[in-house]
Amino acid sequence: MRNNGLQSQQNTAGGSAGGPGTAAGGPNSGGAVFGEIAITEAVIDEYTPIFFEIIEAVFTPHAPKATVKIGLIYLASIMDLYPDFTPTYLNILLSCPENVRTSTLDVDPVAGTEEEVYVSGVNTEKYRTFGAPQEWNSLFVAQALQKAIEDGKLESLEWPHIEIFEACTQMDFKPEDLDSWVEILSKMKNHFLISLCYRDFCDTTIKILRRFFFNSELQSRVISECLDIFIRMLQLLYQPDTDADCKEHVREFLEVLHDGPNDAMDIGNVEDEDQIGDTSTDLRDFVYQAIKAFAEQNQKAYRDSNLVGLMNKVVAGRRGEIFDASDFGDGTEMGSSQYSGASKSMLGGNSQA
Repeated sequence: MRNNGLQSQQNTAGGSAGGPGTAAGGPNSGGAVFGEIAITEAVIDEYTPIFFEIIEAVFTPHAPKATVKIGLIYLASIMDLYPDFTPTYLNILLSCPENVRTSTLDVDPVAGTEEEVYVSGVNTEKYRTFGAPQEWNSLFVAQALQKAIEDGKLESLEWPHIEIFEACTQMDFKPEDLDSWVEILSKMKNHFLISLCYRDFCDTTIKILRRFFFNSELQSRVISECLDIFIRMLQLLYQPDTDADCKEHVREFLEVLHDGPNDAMDIGNVEDEDQIGDTSTDLRDFVYQAIKAFAEQNQKAYRDSNLVGLMNKVVAGRRGEIFDASDFGDGTEMGSSQYSGASKSMLGGNSQA
């Protein structure tokens, strides 16, 4: 039987006024009871459409703000049982005021800042208005969002899309859902990596990508999906008119991928470190290959970029594999001048003017 939220303990050991093994619905009613109605599969099938008619009539983008706030929290969990409700829920989440959406998606509000809604009536109740990602099925919401973007033929993401995607990746990926998450990334990677070039989106997009890159079960597949488009993103990012903050955030992200979140400058929430994982040989190679290809194809832009110092460090870590130690001279530090010469050899030619 479905967990419909209405079921109560059935056929308790002490029985009821009707005798052992009986309930308000009658002896051996075959279902739990709610009021005077036995909650059987037949009753669920009969009343579920009615419940959803009520929900769809009340929970709309034009509903009072208090109704939207409460609905976004207390209806989030029903998507597990009724995935077809997810597009309706997502539409309201996308269209609600930004402050409502941000509060809804916040899973760890600062103490004292939590907003609650009071609803007066026969019994005045207080309702929570934050923490939806702890209630919903993150995969269903992410899939519905990806489909909405695809159906809308959107070439770039808007802030609500990025904010919701980031909320979907706050919870750990379930092992049985990994293939579906890779499929989402495969369809969304262009959008995510283009978002790295926008100042208002860059930092949050990096948080999303970190969840994929540092998932040990997904890592090799994520690298395979993202390497080529990441190189093209660097070509776009290191145009003269791109925001300098974006370039710095991406450099820091590459450094985190190479060194691990505990060694490099952190991007994102400090408390997430234990959940994110460590770097790996594959991630270090990803960073090397991405910068190397960018430098080969855009040598002047590379020389003028903030990636030279990072590549210096990357090559220093790899030089035992790539170069003989004699290439750098005994006891010398591999600073900018030494790296400039080494990079020409590594990239297979002289730098262009």
